Amino acid sequence: MLNITLKDIKQYLLSIRRDDFLNFLWCLLLALLFWLLNALAVNYNNSIVFNLKYQNPPLGKVVLNKSNLPEKIEINIKGVGRDLLWYNLDAFISEIEVDFESLLNIKKGQDKAVINDQQLYKLVAKKLDANVDILSVNPKEIHLNLDEDYSKRMAVKIVSKNNDFQAGVYDVKFQSEPDSVDIAGPKKMLKHLNFWLSDTVDVSGINQPKRVLLNLREEEDIKVFPNKVQVNIEPDKFTESEFDIPIRKVHIPDNLNFNLHQKKAKVIFNAPMSKLEKVEPKHFRLVADFSDLNWRKESKIQLEITKNPSYVQIVNIEPSELKFTIEK
Repeated sequence: MLNITLKDIKQYLLSIRRDDFLNFLWCLLLALLFWLLNALAVNYNNSIVFNLKYQNPPLGKVVLNKSNLPEKIEINIKGVGRDLLWYNLDAFISEIEVDFESLLNIKKGQDKAVINDQQLYKLVAKKLDANVDILSVNPKEIHLNLDEDYSKRMAVKIVSKNNDFQAGVYDVKFQSEPDSVDIAGPKKMLKHLNFWLSDTVDVSGINQPKRVLLNLREEEDIKVFPNKVQVNIEPDKFTESEFDIPIRKVHIPDNLNFNLHQKKAKVIFNAPMSKLEKVEPKHFRLVADFSDLNWRKESKIQLEITKNPSYVQIVNIEPSELKFTIEK
């Protein structure tokens, strides 16, 4: 049994002359080269995968299922090794273009189309050399769903979040520049829409006018122009106002007549600037409720508001209570 150590191998390699070693390497490289050339001259079957690039939709049409179309095409070919090697390298850096407009003859009202196997073979043949045989392609067909290319002008609708406004702010108002944009895309998606949404803007910290640049919503197969708008955000703040409101007496005990020392009281309230002009005295109800009053011991009654607009904040009633006298 041989007992060879690393030391023995090292001594053997040092004993070989440098010229002999170089000659050995040259011979080895030449042998490998001849083997490779011979191998590349032989015919093989091979599968190559190219990326597909779709372009130029049919005139007046939109491809609805473009995102679901095949991204690659697999080609089974037969050819000599050197050609197959080249096509495998080419598949990494190039793609096969699928031009819808040149391949399809779409009629008015047509909503479906097919790129058949013969059309795919021709596309592949343009990419490959005549020295190779195309055995098959996969997919064999590409199916398209179509719709009419449609355009209209729509109003811009601003989308907001966090509507928990700071104290003193009732709401915010938006004014976009421009206030409408041009939209183009599939007719089925657009014909019933009257406005186009923006990205969401956070208005929780708004207490002063603010101007922001806002993107408009993106949708596949839909073009928006312009795709951004300038938005002026104006807080609708509360402002103080007041009315003299008639006092109504309610729940008066039978056989008693209570006389209040005045017929009206001043109601001080806060209302949004945008709604202040619409607020009227008739929207308030100010009452003196005698139902829980111990009229034998008390000489004053509390005034209270039982009706007011939902957007109004009651600040004060002056006076908040009134003296009364009783007539039996």
